[in-house]
Amino acid sequence: MPCAALLSPDTLFSLASVAVMPLYGMMICSPRAKLARGRAAACRRRSWRLTFAPVRAQTRRVLNSDALWLALAGVYAAALVQSWRSDTLGLMFSLAPTPALPQLTNIAAMFTRPAAAAASWVHLLALDLFVARHVFRDAARRRVPAAHSLVLCMMFGPTGLLCHAATVAAAEYMRRRRREAGAAAAVTTRGGQP
Repeated sequence: MPCAALLSPDTLFSLASVAVMPLYGMMICSPRAKLARGRAAACRRRSWRLTFAPVRAQTRRVLNSDALWLALAGVYAAALVQSWRSDTLGLMFSLAPTPALPQLTNIAAMFTRPAAAAASWVHLLALDLFVARHVFRDAARRRVPAAHSLVLCMMFGPTGLLCHAATVAAAEYMRRRRREAGAAAAVTTRGGQP
């Protein structure tokens, strides 16, 4: 009986929901998720590096670990086993009107089962976290802010990826403008000489 309670849909739902929150917290609160500007920010950056260097290293280590994804896959597998019934494939892929295409009414009927809803929730959490991890890594590589995109990943999944793409485009545009302004200022300083 205790093992059955441990693997109940409610427990798996709660376990997965709680398990991803510290990971989002690590990414959103990471200094690399924010954009620092100006001289004051440059001075603060040195002290932030000393203060948050272990946090950044720990965040990177946790997000690069296969254990995270294997644990989520294990929770998902347990939820999937709990949700599986003899008619699951029939509900997913009904033979009418179009073979091998899921029908919305059948999927909705399947999600009325708490175990199927829990399995779907764990699936969504894992995919959203995977997208968030990509956004976090890409933002660090491109040196753009990511906290707002990560919050959207946590709440609305792919919308965070779309926001990140817009942030990258805006940051590249601003960098290009600064380079052009700097080049124009250098030409003006030299008296118009190329």
